[in-house]
Amino acid sequence: MKVNKPTPHRVAPKPIQESPKQTPEKKNLFGRIKDTANKTLQKTKETVSKQSEKIRNVFQKSENSSTSHVADDKARELVGSSTRQADAHFARLHTTQNTQATIPGAGGGGGTTSIQGDETLNGTTLTTDDTPVPAGPIDAESIHMNQYDGDPNSSNADCGPTSMSMALRAVGLAPEGATHNDSTVDTVQAMRQSMYPDDASMDGVTVDAEGEVVRNDAEHSQWTTFTGLITGAEAAGATVTQIAPNTDEIAESVQNGHPVVVNGNPGEDGGGWSDSYNSGHFITVSGYNEETETFTINDPLDDGPREVSKEDLDNYMEGWSWRALSISNPNASNLPPALPSQHQNIPV
Repeated sequence: MKVNKPTPHRVAPKPIQESPKQTPEKKNLFGRIKDTANKTLQKTKETVSKQSEKIRNVFQKSENSSTSHVADDKARELVGSSTRQADAHFARLHTTQNTQATIPGAGGGGGTTSIQGDETLNGTTLTTDDTPVPAGPIDAESIHMNQYDGDPNSSNADCGPTSMSMALRAVGLAPEGATHNDSTVDTVQAMRQSMYPDDASMDGVTVDAEGEVVRNDAEHSQWTTFTGLITGAEAAGATVTQIAPNTDEIAESVQNGHPVVVNGNPGEDGGGWSDSYNSGHFITVSGYNEETETFTINDPLDDGPREVSKEDLDNYMEGWSWRALSISNPNASNLPPALPSQHQNIPV
């Protein structure tokens, strides 16, 4: 008898609250932060609402009434989506005095809007701009994972989940349901589940005869997609910016501390650095050296990071990638220290 897997339960973000143990000074500080956040959030809602109303009015002029109805639904969906994201970000403001939050740019697609209020509170600068929050350089060694680490399934197709897990680790995040201390196999499993929360054929788990949720090796052999990677990264709290798959844009992203996940062929018909695989494959680009014009990549088939030339990276992407994913952390100013490397030296 087939047993349906339980639907993942997502916990709604907690509202901003003042801790009962706060001193009067901290209470006053957090009150001011909360007031500023609420005012900014209200302005965000009003702006998105006006934009959505304009969209709806344009479509309502159409003779096709069904089109107007669809546009109305899309407008409400836009308001709800933007508001939920803004609510989630501002709900984090009670956790620290030095806090930054982002929401999608008003124009949609490309870049983010950093919302940090409009004043300075004990070192917390509150400004608004249209550029991603800068982060520090990436420690490529400490973030590395091999997709076969601890995995008995030597034919898994987990290059995508592994690459995104490394990118998240680089910006101080972990897949939903995972922690920085989890093993590679557990981290990748959590990543795949968060990528496909509503697809029982791709999430990497099944329900056994005893009703227990267990790993499904066959599903880990299914190729993953950019869409799934975006879903999983956003579930982890990351901001995903889609950029062109060319070395100039990738170099700019990683120099700002934002790793890039990209697809291509590392084998003889592509980048040429792998003699064990010659087909579609995800990697994470984590660094760029201007002097040598080389990129640091974290290939989940390797046992550690490696340097490749611009030409090799271009050849790797040619014919495979029509986009690349730049990953950033909306709370980049609060990144934890470099994480210890967990990868094993496994020959490939």
